[in-house]
Amino acid sequence: EDEDDDDDDDEEEDNNDGSNNNNNNNVQKQKQKTLRKKTIKKNEDFQIMGDLLFSIRHSFIRQHNGHSDDQNKNKSKRRKRHEETVTSEWASFSFVEYAPALFNVLRNKWLNAQTKDLTAVSDAYVRKLFGEGDDSDLAVKDFNINKACKFKWHRLSTNSKSGMIFYSNHDKEYMIKSMPKSEAEFFRKSFLEHYYTHMMQQPDSLLMRIMGCYKIQYHGNASMSLSANNEYNSNRKQDVNKGFYVIVMKSCTFCDKVPSIKMHKLYDLKGSKHNRTASRYELNLDSISYDALLKIDDIEYEQQMHDVENLTDTAKRIASKYSPGFYEPTKSDNMEKVKKDKSKSDGSIAKTITCYKRSGVLKDLDFMHDGQKMYVGSKLRTKYLKQLRIDLDFLTKMNVMDYSLLLGIHRSTVDENEPTRKPKTGQMYTFEYGGMCTDKVFFGDNIRVTYFTGIIDFLQEYN
Repeated sequence: EDEDDDDDDDEEEDNNDGSNNNNNNNVQKQKQKTLRKKTIKKNEDFQIMGDLLFSIRHSFIRQHNGHSDDQNKNKSKRRKRHEETVTSEWASFSFVEYAPALFNVLRNKWLNAQTKDLTAVSDAYVRKLFGEGDDSDLAVKDFNINKACKFKWHRLSTNSKSGMIFYSNHDKEYMIKSMPKSEAEFFRKSFLEHYYTHMMQQPDSLLMRIMGCYKIQYHGNASMSLSANNEYNSNRKQDVNKGFYVIVMKSCTFCDKVPSIKMHKLYDLKGSKHNRTASRYELNLDSISYDALLKIDDIEYEQQMHDVENLTDTAKRIASKYSPGFYEPTKSDNMEKVKKDKSKSDGSIAKTITCYKRSGVLKDLDFMHDGQKMYVGSKLRTKYLKQLRIDLDFLTKMNVMDYSLLLGIHRSTVDENEPTRKPKTGQMYTFEYGGMCTDKVFFGDNIRVTYFTGIIDFLQEYN
């Protein structure tokens, strides 16, 4: 009987080993499946970006060489400038550039070009899209598309409820946003002509600057769908085979100061209190990650994060995902709606710290909770509010809704006697490296606060 019991024990151990092996295999398969999905998604992102950059580069070369498609040229004679299109056909997709001449004029104005040669203006625009500086000797035709896709552009993870796809370039100056067909049609046929007139007449308009509008249409049996990369629309997909519409826009929070600054607060303001609170998250952190995050909150430049002592992967992930600073819940917070972050403390540290963070983009009620104000001085305040009113009257006239005032806030330590740049026409609210500030330093420890603002998401027709 003892021998039989031993045999049973051996069998049980064998069964346990088999069960463990199966579990390990399942875990490995799941990891491989997740990696495969990420690889496919990354490849699809690269393909979209690569085809877009290739087509914009080709369009510039054709324009530079004085070539044009006769069919498009004949059609454009019967169209107004905002309705013009230039189409390029390739084996796997077609590319449409909307209102190229009109956008060339706008880019000429915004890029501060000192020339009437629109080809030179397009050259500057294409160089920025490919991440090639003014000191680059490369001709546009030699710009490396693979290099630009890999190192100059990346897909953004946003909390946008629209489910649209966003890309940002390496220095965060330009963004590419996808649009549904209905929004693209409204923009081209009903909005663009008036937008052009408004922006030409209002050099200091707060409206987001749209640099170009394009469409990619894939042919044949190509099958590609891009998933929305946010918490609201994780299962929502855009079928790019039906036509992928995009606009290229200049970021309202771009700072031309080098190195890249850290944005200490970012607010999306609609002038409403209804559901205007950023998501809250509960975190359980080890003391090392917690202390590192406190230090990250005080840095002025992005690259300084690498100098933070005892910087953990957890601290880096949290710093990039959530708004700087820890949040103290109030009585008005519904704690049942607070989400759990996946953070795990180091196993060697028994004690963890429970703390709270808010999502990266804050909203109206957060703005009020934080007691925020924009300190820019009385003269600039008067001009800013007047311009805001002019822009909002225009949007009301255009019968659009859902737009926001994006506000980025950056704190920096400066010499008390260091002068600020002066506002001037065309740079009334962007004179300080892309933002605005008061001409006096009156915050403690010689802290200067710079505000980066602009009106975004104004292409949803009121319906």
